[in-house]
Amino acid sequence: MKKIIVLFLILAMTAALAGCSGKDDADEKKDSGKDTEQVTPTEEVKPTEEAKTPETKGSAGLDYNTSASGETVTIRNIGTCEDKNVVIPETIDGKKVIAIEKNAFINNSTIESITIPEGVTEIGEKAFEYCRNLKTVNLPESLETLGKAAFYGSGVTEITLPKNVSAIVTTTFEGCKDLRVFRASGALKNIGSYAFSGCNSLETVELNDGLESIRSDAFRNCVSLKSIEIPDSVRVIEDNAFTGCTALETVKLPAKLQDFDYLVFKDCRSLKEVTISPDAQFYTVSGHCLIEKKSNTVQAIWGDRSFPMDGSVGGIGHFLYHNDQTISSFTVPDGVTTIEVSAFQGCSALTTVKLPDSLTRIETSAFCKTGLTEITLSNHVELIHSSAFEESALTKAYIGAGVTRELRETFRNCKSLKECTILGSSGVTLTATFVGCENLSKLTLGTGISQINNGAFAGCPNLKEITYTGTKAEWGAIRHAEGWDTDITGVVIHCSDGDIS
Repeated sequence: MKKIIVLFLILAMTAALAGCSGKDDADEKKDSGKDTEQVTPTEEVKPTEEAKTPETKGSAGLDYNTSASGETVTIRNIGTCEDKNVVIPETIDGKKVIAIEKNAFINNSTIESITIPEGVTEIGEKAFEYCRNLKTVNLPESLETLGKAAFYGSGVTEITLPKNVSAIVTTTFEGCKDLRVFRASGALKNIGSYAFSGCNSLETVELNDGLESIRSDAFRNCVSLKSIEIPDSVRVIEDNAFTGCTALETVKLPAKLQDFDYLVFKDCRSLKEVTISPDAQFYTVSGHCLIEKKSNTVQAIWGDRSFPMDGSVGGIGHFLYHNDQTISSFTVPDGVTTIEVSAFQGCSALTTVKLPDSLTRIETSAFCKTGLTEITLSNHVELIHSSAFEESALTKAYIGAGVTRELRETFRNCKSLKECTILGSSGVTLTATFVGCENLSKLTLGTGISQINNGAFAGCPNLKEITYTGTKAEWGAIRHAEGWDTDITGVVIHCSDGDIS
């Protein structure tokens, strides 16, 4: 009985323990289920960013002005930027950069290159003047305007002009001594005065079809330039355009050329060949001369500087031999009717000249400051304009009976002039004709003289007598302005029928 009770107790305890164990397992499974439950991760929420206009990378610190609209800016100056290689940004604070202002980088010695972005349409006057170390310039296709002296005296070495620039104004690249290459394109119509003057390293010039004019002194003293082709669209080449281009050897002139000014090739000592289309309407080349067809006037000479002697030349052009110290004598070809303004002015070595019977006109200062010692003008010469022989070395002069108009300052300050004859036709007026001819002592005047103005002989203290080919009555009929005899008061007039004292 005792054994039965013990067995019963053991079974009861076992049952109790089994119940507890099941509970613990269930709880464990429950807890385990919690631990292994798959949780869907929540998507990360990023903070909202303010929308911004992206900035184009560029040099920082540039000073600028904002337009009244607040939508665009212009670069005013270097500001705090210390970059040697300046890159102007397309936008600043979200505003588009459209221009570089006047004097923006003037005299800057730091920058070596400048990159200008698309959108910029204007570079102002003197913007990069005297930027001596500026070698490289990248211009945008959007550029339309280059201001006066924009790169004057800078160190740029090569320029390719964008297609929308219509004019290179005065002095834009003057004095750019390191500039070697210039290429034009697109809309360029005009190259202004002194645009490339003094660019003494310039070797390559490529000009565009559509160019219309090359203004005065545009390429003056470009001493490295050896050849140039000027597009057929060019109509005007002004005075001194290539003066002093001492290395220039060949030039192609445009077929549409209408106006070729004086001294275009002055001092181009190496010039050997100038060509122009045979279809050109206004000019032709004969030998070493450029000739204007309408008047047959020689406008330029080169090489051996010789003239056609076949009678085809009608005139010697303006300033043709101006200040030429290489000629000592000159024969004007038969057929020449006109010697133009200052044609031989300053030719101090020119002592003798032979004039043809065809000559009818001598223009202003034609032989001024020459070394001529004697001159004889035939009866065919009708017009002698002012200062024709002023300050020349003349000792003796003869003017025939063809002259009909005023002789103004004709022999002014010809200090060596001793003897002169002026016959003239009717209507000749003497106006300051002999001022300063301090050695003039022998003067013959013809009946073509109709008026003598005040001071005609001022500064002629040695003139004591005048021979007049007409009568005393005819001398009296000449209109003598008050003071006509200044410095020769008391001069004796020898007339055909007696003297007047």
